[in-house]
Amino acid sequence: MRARLLPASLGDSGPDVAWAQAKLGVSPADGVFDEATAARVRGLQLANRLAISGELDQETVECLIRLR
Repeated sequence: MRARLLPASLGDSGPDVAWAQAKLGVSPADGVFDEATAARVRGLQLANRLAISGELDQETVECLIRLR
């Protein structure tokens, strides 16, 4: 695993991933981008008509920022 700021994908880790996990409802929000995180990201992308990649790309991050 490597520490990384967003954008992020499977295998990345760090506080930005933990932030995204918390926004997505992934538990635990441990900062490790795993399959459970990727599945939640794909669900968010599908629900918001974004390109479905399972990665935290710019569009997906902007969508997460808008979530309350």
